[in-house]
Amino acid sequence: SLDGQSVALELQAALEAIVQPLRAQTPAHRSGQWREVFGRTRLWAPVEEAELAHVQLLDRPGVVARVASTSFIATLPTDRRDDVLGRVRALVTDRPEPIELPYVCELFVWQRLP
Repeated sequence: SLDGQSVALELQAALEAIVQPLRAQTPAHRSGQWREVFGRTRLWAPVEEAELAHVQLLDRPGVVARVASTSFIATLPTDRRDDVLGRVRALVTDRPEPIELPYVCELFVWQRLP
């Protein structure tokens, strides 16, 4: 059987499978493009990086609202958005609450150069 963390990661993967095809050209942190911009400037210098684990606890409607609040989901035509959110509802309908959504918060400290 799956432990709690595995179940949460399984849910994250299933949610990602629903939303990823809709992402299109929406900028995302994970692309790393922001690093290129900072790397080309002489205005800032990196100081420190850290990763912090975080678990968001949500009820079923909260998971649906979390997905709905994503910019590229919120701007879909109503019928398409309703379909996506219906798929999310079906995914969480039998899950015990609170539902855990694990994240890694990446912290980047930069110093403005003189």
